[in-house]
Amino acid sequence: MGADELKSQISEAMKKVVLTGVGTIFLTEETIRNYMSEFKLPKELLSGFLENAAKTKHEFLNVFAKEAAQVLSHIDFASEARKFFEKHKLRLNIELSFDPIKKDKT
Repeated sequence: MGADELKSQISEAMKKVVLTGVGTIFLTEETIRNYMSEFKLPKELLSGFLENAAKTKHEFLNVFAKEAAQVLSHIDFASEARKFFEKHKLRLNIELSFDPIKKDKT
């Protein structure tokens, strides 16, 4: 495989991954491996790509978790619940039944 052909295949693979978008972060290694198998890439390149995908996924999830925690830390849930219940009526329907246990006669 020539260098130009390899560059072309890598370029096509990267375009496909980028076009897939953020969804690639949620792909499993096996899915990525299957996704990339149509491009006859060298094993070293494929393993490097998988390693980078795992690193990117890990970094994304860490940043997402930190951002979500920061946003949630600024929410006063008691106050928000109070506001919600000032404007909404809570209706709760419960049905309880106490039935005797039937024992088999053996």
